[in-house]
Amino acid sequence: MTFDFKNNGFVIIPAFKTEKTLNELISRIQRHCELPIVVVDDGSPVMISDFENITGIDVIRHEQNKGKGEALRTGFKFALESGASFVITVDADLQHPPELIPSFIDAYRSNPEAVIVGSRKRDNHMPFHRRLSNCITSFLVSLRTGKTIKDVQCGLRLIPAEYIPHLLSGSKGFVFETEMIIRLSDRHVPFVFCPIPTIYMKEGHSSIAHVKDTINFITMYIRSLFRRDI
Repeated sequence: MTFDFKNNGFVIIPAFKTEKTLNELISRIQRHCELPIVVVDDGSPVMISDFENITGIDVIRHEQNKGKGEALRTGFKFALESGASFVITVDADLQHPPELIPSFIDAYRSNPEAVIVGSRKRDNHMPFHRRLSNCITSFLVSLRTGKTIKDVQCGLRLIPAEYIPHLLSGSKGFVFETEMIIRLSDRHVPFVFCPIPTIYMKEGHSSIAHVKDTINFITMYIRSLFRRDI
């Protein structure tokens, strides 16, 4: 069954070096919903152009890599300018089953004031360093917000458009998704967590990047203690 929300929702895909997975992802999205798709090419060395002339798909390119946070904000701005009532964010590396998009829309219909967030099990399908990072960051963000945040790092989300103006600034990289939850929690936005499978593709994420991500999280977290977005 498909959902026709052409005038309401957008699927936003931040993409960087994803030429091996993007075709499959878009094909699977289109089989399960009819939402227009916005691909934000975040300065990939191989330019994403295969979809530029396909109806229902818009490609926006950053000339240089700006980070996932900036890519998401570019997509958010486009969706707002296009009259979206909600956006769904999906990572481009096939870690998020697009077959579950209809269930996120169902959850939104039942909870129209909530942000819908995917929640993965921290099992053996998740690399150990990711389990550790997810556990620690989710605990700290739960402590910071006073809410039980089951999975602070999952990028599969549905966000009502009314909240997007509060998300158009902030961190540039991966930590933006965590910062997003803190910012919205400060505004007393409710969250609904939807279980999704834990899928990890083979990756070449360096130890230097792990250190950088950790430092960025600590910096953002401390900064948030002194700023309340209310």
